[in-house]
Amino acid sequence: MSRILTLGRYFSWTVLDQFISMGVPRLILFPILAKIIGVETFGSFVLALGAILMVGLAPSNGLIGYIIRDLVKQNEDDQALLVRTTMVLSFVAMIPIALVYVFGTHMIAGVFGDDPVVARLLPILALYLMLTNVVETSLAPYRVRRDFARMAIVHGVQSALLFLAIPLYYAMDISGIAIAHFLAATITLCVVIWLDRGVLLQKPFFSLRFAREATKVWPALSVAAAITLSAGYLDRVFLGHWFPPSDAATSDIVTTYFAAASMAALVAIPGTLLANLVLSLLGRVERVDQLDRRFYSRYILGVLASAMAIFGVGYLIGPTLVRIFYPDVAEGAVLLWPLVMLGFAIFNIGTLCRPFASKFLSPVVLPIVTIINFVGRLVPLFLLVPIRGAKGAAEGLVIGACIMSLMWMGLYVKSFIIDRRVIDMSKPDTFGGNP
Repeated sequence: MSRILTLGRYFSWTVLDQFISMGVPRLILFPILAKIIGVETFGSFVLALGAILMVGLAPSNGLIGYIIRDLVKQNEDDQALLVRTTMVLSFVAMIPIALVYVFGTHMIAGVFGDDPVVARLLPILALYLMLTNVVETSLAPYRVRRDFARMAIVHGVQSALLFLAIPLYYAMDISGIAIAHFLAATITLCVVIWLDRGVLLQKPFFSLRFAREATKVWPALSVAAAITLSAGYLDRVFLGHWFPPSDAATSDIVTTYFAAASMAALVAIPGTLLANLVLSLLGRVERVDQLDRRFYSRYILGVLASAMAIFGVGYLIGPTLVRIFYPDVAEGAVLLWPLVMLGFAIFNIGTLCRPFASKFLSPVVLPIVTIINFVGRLVPLFLLVPIRGAKGAAEGLVIGACIMSLMWMGLYVKSFIIDRRVIDMSKPDTFGGNP
């Protein structure tokens, strides 16, 4: 009974954390901004943010994976040094990426019809991205220690600060929205450092030993994350290229699709919540054989049942949500809703299978599977969006979701249920940690 209560507490904090991180911006801030700045300009903002989030947390994702895999193997002093080292690595890795955005601004804006709003926002949002990666790297130990309350507090600070976008927009026009994102990330990083000052402000700040060990899993996991994240924004990229918001004839298409996709992502959030919780709980599991075959079989059945439940609930409540939060584009978004909701429900299957592969299988497997998933998302969008517009993006979403989930579910079933000999041989040193 106590274990059930503990898991319930973990899940409750995870739900709150994700709602603060995703729900508050999508349900409150973004609809307000869409109303204030107009459908066309909001579409340009969505494209700029999407271009940034195509990289997202990919640079730090491999470091977060390294922390989850190896932190429990270190003593207390080394755990602190490991965290400081990964934060330094995350910051250094983001410098060239930020410079690409800064100096490639006009080239990226050219993809979206030389959109001037995109060009103005990208350099500032690149700095926001850099600091956000460092923040999320610093929060990884909370996952291992299952301190989900602390994570929710930190993300709450960041989400609250994002509302600076409203007054800053009136003071500085569209650039104020990007500056608000940068300030939110900066202040949040300061809060994290202050909360963990006893750990993060100690010397030395960097360990070559931990840096070398991190490189055993960091590149593979980050490449896999980069491909996964960029695939998630391909629909916006193709829509923004073929139907730019700066063109009066197509000004509302990106916002219409975003309204449907944003609400569908929120309805499907339970899958993401569970995946994050599972990955965090696996942080203290060192060997695959600590969980038996029956557990893995029941888990995959639960995954399939949850996907069907999410689609059923989303199908019923989604149109109402779209009409409430994005009334200006609701008519078109509601038409896209069944397809978009189906795509996100199917995505949940792969999302919930992936934590086990990330934790236990060789890091080399992840980029291979992810590249296949990327191609499976890219090709349908490439073929469908130019001729079918937003509906083509929704259809491409469903096709890509099917390919992605079949790959991760197939890998999960083969590795953890059918061919257990493969995973029973997995040892901690296979994952790039200490023998």
